[in-house]
Amino acid sequence: MRGARILSRGRSLAEDLMQTTVIIRRSGAPARDPENGTMVPSLTTIYNGPARVRFPTGQPRGSDQAGQRVAEQSPTVWVPVNASSIRVDDEGEITANPNSPEDVGLRFRVAGVHVQTHSTSRRLPVEVVSYA
Repeated sequence: MRGARILSRGRSLAEDLMQTTVIIRRSGAPARDPENGTMVPSLTTIYNGPARVRFPTGQPRGSDQAGQRVAEQSPTVWVPVNASSIRVDDEGEITANPNSPEDVGLRFRVAGVHVQTHSTSRRLPVEVVSYA
C-alpha cells in the first residue's frame, strides 16, 4: 500500500497550500422574498473551506474577436479531493486570503470539472464573474 501512503501525503501537502477560503454555492429554484414580494434565486452552499486560487500566467493573453479586444485568462481554483459535489455553473467567492486580502470578494463561476487518477486536489477551471 505504498502508493496509497504517497497519495495521502501528496493530498496533505496540496491542502497545506490551500490558504485561501472560498464559498461555492449552487442556484436553486427562485423563492419569493417576503419583504418585497420579488422572486430571488435560492442558493445552496456546496462547499465552504480552504482553496488555492491560481492564474497560471501573470499576464492575460489578448485576442481580437469581432473587432473587440478580449483578455483571456485560465484561472483555476484548487479544492480538496473530497469536495466532489461541485459542478459546472456553481458560483464561488473568495471570503478570506491572509496572503492577499485584496482578493476577498472575487467571484467566479465553475467552468469545468477535474477528474484524474491519483489526484492530490480538484483543480477546477473557473471564469471570473466580478472582482470587488
